[in-house]
Parts: sequence; C-alpha cells; structure tokens
Amino acid sequence: MAKYEGPPAPARTLNELLPKRPPTAAVTPTAAASGAYRAEVKAAVATLADEYVSLFGDAKPSGGDTESRRKKLIFELNRSGQYAALKERLKAVVLDVVKAQYVKQPDMSEREVQALYDDVYVSLLNEMHAVLRALQVRVVCL
Repeated sequence: MAKYEGPPAPARTLNELLPKRPPTAAVTPTAAASGAYRAEVKAAVATLADEYVSLFGDAKPSGGDTESRRKKLIFELNRSGQYAALKERLKAVVLDVVKAQYVKQPDMSEREVQALYDDVYVSLLNEMHAVLRALQVRVVCL
C-alpha cells in the first residue's frame, strides 16, 4: 500500500489571493454614542419648538402668561404622546452613551457609584448644552 503524502501545495498563497487593505478609520463607541445623543437632542429640540409654535405661534408671552403656556405645552405633549416618545428615544441613546463611557465595577463603594452617577449626569448635560449652543437656542425657564 502506498503512503499518503497529503494534498499538493497550492499554486498561490492566501496573502496573494486576499491583498491587504488599508486600515479603516476607527470610530470609538464613545464618539458614536455621543453623536447619536447629540442628534437625538437636536431632534427633540426641533419637536418641542414645532409643538410650541403650533400652540402659541410667534407671539411672545406676557408677564403672567408664561406659567399657563408651560402647563398647556406639557399637557399637549402628554396628550399627544410626544412626551413619551421623546423620553423613550432619549432613554435609548442615553443608555448607549452610559454603556460606552462608564463601567460600574462590582466592588465599587457607594460613594464611588454616586460619583459615577454624578459624572454621567454632568457629561450628559454638557453634551446637551453644547448642542443647544450650536443651535443658538436661548433656554428660558418656563
């Protein structure tokens, strides 16, 4: 019986068949998550502005009218379901940002966990304010 010698050597190597490609630009999860958060904040601002204009037009509020306008806007957002939709969309992107940037270790003390929550809150607010500044929106307390 003849001894098995295995398959013949290939004519071309794998490297010859599949040439090397240049490396792709790496997108960090943090940058992608922050970009999604910023885009969602812009969409939320546009939605709120559209709803405000549809309710009140371009008229500026008078002295005591601000509180009633705020209540009417909140009522309409809740009634139409826009508030819940905005909240759910923002919740999804906030979770992505938190998962990408922050990791809670199982052996963290309560103080360290609270510091982590504080850092998350501050960074999300800073991102939101950056978006608002870019849109040149003046935030008025209602």
